[in-house]
Amino acid sequence: MKHANSPQKRWILLLLLTAFAFSGPLRAGTIEDQDAAVLKKPYRPPQTVSAAELNYLVFVPETKKLIEEKKYDEALGRFVWWFDHIHEYDAAFSGVKGSFFLADWMKFARVYPEAEKVLRAMRDHRVELFKSGKAQLTYPVYNADGSLRNWSKNPPAETEWDLFFRSCSGDTVYFSDITGIDRVLGDRKTAYELFLYLDQNNPPMAKEVWTQMREKVIAAGNMELAQKYIPDFKAEWKSVTDGLAQIDAAIKAKEYKLAVEARLWGLVTRAKSAILVFRSKQDAPSQAFADRCQAELDAFLAQEQVKPYRSVGGKIF
Repeated sequence: MKHANSPQKRWILLLLLTAFAFSGPLRAGTIEDQDAAVLKKPYRPPQTVSAAELNYLVFVPETKKLIEEKKYDEALGRFVWWFDHIHEYDAAFSGVKGSFFLADWMKFARVYPEAEKVLRAMRDHRVELFKSGKAQLTYPVYNADGSLRNWSKNPPAETEWDLFFRSCSGDTVYFSDITGIDRVLGDRKTAYELFLYLDQNNPPMAKEVWTQMREKVIAAGNMELAQKYIPDFKAEWKSVTDGLAQIDAAIKAKEYKLAVEARLWGLVTRAKSAILVFRSKQDAPSQAFADRCQAELDAFLAQEQVKPYRSVGGKIF
């Protein structure tokens, strides 16, 4: 990671990798080049650009100024570049990328329809990557002697965090992009149909991206498929409560508010979906367990320190 060497940032990045697998691919360039190729004015930042300059609260307002000046193609180039590359500078913005940033993009599209056309093309590039069978689960890293790098025995050095995340997450980041784009486009079919395809044709990849498809599968009412990927209800809920504990700690530590909001929104969505799956079993123990989980979630969200974080895109959840 180019600008993420502090212990706090390392911990944030580890959480993001575990929950969302949001870091970029080791063979970065293929998809990003396809994205840039559809632009009239691709954006390239100065080599000396800093993470501070790429902060969402700095980069987006500057981009909106271009929109106000009707420099739409320049603004679109900046949108595409930030979406494709921000993880290289600060992975803490990965959640923001899939929520607030895409919401900004769609507001731009209402002024300049070409922005939505490009966003759809970017989504299609990623769908084709998975359907072609070229998407990779991981990108193994080898030592100088040719042996496989064991990250548990040899933790990433200060300059190796980007390499670590990319090697571990493979191309799953692109599936995250698909689901995020589908959400803002109001498209319930593309990612869902792609997941059904992977479930039948590439089970290892389907298992890896399940966390990104959980809500869509459940929203489609496909509880049989959901139960296949959530076989252990207690383990699933423990993962949720562990996440809530991490968010509680982030709130107390006064971490970046937009990032915490995005993480909380994702976790609450997951919790509600999990409870629906628990109830789908329809036996008495499962119903009682679902009731208990709902009570725990309600109690967490009712806490005064949590209430200010219960919004995303201006909507309360």
